[in-house]
Amino acid sequence: SRDMIERSGASNMHQLLRMVPGYTSTNLDDTIASDNIRTTFRGLSFSHGYTLVLIDGQRSWGRGLGAHASTTPTLNRVPISMIERIEIIKGSASSLYGADAMAGVINIITRSTPREPVATASVSRGAYKVKASDGTGPDRAVVSSSRNSMALSASYGAPIGQDSGFMVLFDHRQDEGHGRLPQKARIDSLLLKANTRVNEALSLEGSVGWDQQRLERTRPPAPGQGRYEREYDTLTGTLGLTWSQGQHHWRTTANWERQDVLVNVRSRSDGDYGNLALESVYTFYGDQHWITIGGEARRDTVDLLETFQGRKVSGIKATIRNYALFVQDEIQLLNERLTVIPGARAEHHSRFGSSFNPQLSTMLELAEGTNLRASVGRSFKSPTIWQLYRDPPTLRCPGGNCVYRESNPDLDPETAWSANLGIEKRWQTLPLWTSASLFGSRVRDMIVVVNTNRQINGVPVRTFDNVDKVNIRGGELAFQLGDYNGLYLKGSGGVTRSTQKSGPYDGKQLTYVPRYQLNLAPGYVSDSGRWGTQLTWSKVGRQYCDRTNDNKIKAHQVVDASAWLMLSTGRLAPKLSLDLGNLT
Repeated sequence: SRDMIERSGASNMHQLLRMVPGYTSTNLDDTIASDNIRTTFRGLSFSHGYTLVLIDGQRSWGRGLGAHASTTPTLNRVPISMIERIEIIKGSASSLYGADAMAGVINIITRSTPREPVATASVSRGAYKVKASDGTGPDRAVVSSSRNSMALSASYGAPIGQDSGFMVLFDHRQDEGHGRLPQKARIDSLLLKANTRVNEALSLEGSVGWDQQRLERTRPPAPGQGRYEREYDTLTGTLGLTWSQGQHHWRTTANWERQDVLVNVRSRSDGDYGNLALESVYTFYGDQHWITIGGEARRDTVDLLETFQGRKVSGIKATIRNYALFVQDEIQLLNERLTVIPGARAEHHSRFGSSFNPQLSTMLELAEGTNLRASVGRSFKSPTIWQLYRDPPTLRCPGGNCVYRESNPDLDPETAWSANLGIEKRWQTLPLWTSASLFGSRVRDMIVVVNTNRQINGVPVRTFDNVDKVNIRGGELAFQLGDYNGLYLKGSGGVTRSTQKSGPYDGKQLTYVPRYQLNLAPGYVSDSGRWGTQLTWSKVGRQYCDRTNDNKIKAHQVVDASAWLMLSTGRLAPKLSLDLGNLT
């Protein structure tokens, strides 16, 4: 919720999600342009698109600072100042959300129009040091003595008459990266939301968003190069119509997005991404059945051209169409002590055909405040545009070892069957909430890079193929002791094993999946709610950083501290906050 976000001391999404069991990242993900390759969710890579990220329930198409190998938006794209709440679904969710919801779904809900005039403004200034990337002990060498970060946000919202309202939000963030040389990055975001009630049953909502992302060069630009090595300009628009009367609820949403891209490092890549989606969902709220039926039509386009010294190196030009129908029934049984939720989604993709993804979830109330949850379902992940559409093969020289990388238009989607079993309890005699869960997934047709036994001018050619299988299993714990005022203690932890079961890396662990992670956050909020403080300790287990498991990152820990003070009372009360990160 918004109140929890403001009290967390988090300055970005990675810090905010750190306490979520199954989510792992590193301090390198804290900077704006950081590569999210180290972020995983339930044993699967975030940057490769195994977790579906929604913004106000809508998919986002395109890239941005920190994007790695997919068109999944980086978590740093949405500023903390614009977030109302975050909804997280763990495990298979393709029965409702479609492709890429294999590890789960993160739905970022932006702030809504208020019922009374509200204005906010904040400014923060920070400094940090960058240490050697290969160290996790006390002898880490400092690469940079001091770098600066800054954030500025403002918002204003108000009702218009009795039935309408609007909200305007602006956010500016900048820092100097985490590389050996300072590299300035910034993101400017603007969001306008409005809504109106046409009559007692019908309402209309709309939003327009804009963001501009820039990454400067670490050295003076060469002739023909501009100031920035990466530029992303994104425009979005959403229009929603909601009809609700009695037991019937129907919502139709149209979503549009366009992103212009310019990347000019060694070669030059420029072009645009486009997205147009229409979704309509009807829900019947009965006494024992909550039935949801919906459909979605989506068109994604990409037109990118990569050149070097004026010559075409490669390009991507594609239009992807996707159509889906889905149904879900939430059934109440045993005097509402047992909830059974069957669901399924049929989806047709213009490139690789049709997919059917069923799911069954249950929740049983064992006693007052104690619930047992279980689910099993099928999910799938689409190949990325880089794996499918890039043409011709591109030359890449990581670490000086040059290879040609070519796409494979005959790739199939990756599929998985996932299961989850968990129990949660809210204690009656103590202000204590606890949960524990076990999960497992069997991923099939995982896409990996393979040799083709071909060469271009003596340089080997590699491509993508569906050859890998992965078994994932793990367990998670979480608890919270105490209420929102006074002393409290929050904690979470988990163990995960992601083992490759076939292909060239049989028996090896997937990269950047810690063996375990522990989090503890003791804190205090005054009875008046005017000041508070929190200490966050995280312990991250050993993880591998290559698929052969030859190189690993040792176990390490991170300690953060935050404190805040409301200088007065009232809706426009000024607030001071202090955040200290990576104190170890």
